[in-house]
Amino acid sequence: MSSSNCIEQKGVIKEIDEGLAKVLITSYSSCINCGSKVACGIGESAIKEIDVPITSGFFSVGEQVIILMKRSIGIKAVALAYFIPFVILISSLAITNSFQLKEIISGTISIVLLIPYFIILYLFRNKINKTFSFSLKKIY
Repeated sequence: MSSSNCIEQKGVIKEIDEGLAKVLITSYSSCINCGSKVACGIGESAIKEIDVPITSGFFSVGEQVIILMKRSIGIKAVALAYFIPFVILISSLAITNSFQLKEIISGTISIVLLIPYFIILYLFRNKINKTFSFSLKKIY
C-alpha cells in the first residue's frame, strides 16, 4: 500500500502470535488540541487493540510501528457504523411521523428498527472483518 492513499496510525506491538500482531494504538478525542481541555475535562484518550497480519518483514514485541489502512476502507467503515444507521433512523422517523403517531412512539419505533441492522452487522462480522485489512510499516 502506498502511504498517499492510506490512513496511518502509530502503535506499539503488544504480542506476536502465528503471523498476527496485536498492536496497541491510542486514539484521542477530537478536542485533544484544544487549549481549554483542562478546564472542561472532556479531552480523553482510549487505548485500542488491533490484530494485524504480518505479511512481510520482521517485527518484535514492543516495537513502534505504523498501521496502514486504505482510505476507501475507512470510508466504508464510517458508512457502516454511522451513515446507514443515521439514514435508517431519520427515514423511519419521517415515515412514522407521516402516520401522525405520537413522538415517543415514532422515536421508539425508529430506535427499535436499528436493532435488526446491528444484528445483521454482528452476524456478518467475520465477512466484514476480511474486507478491513491493515498492514504494518516499520518506523525508522
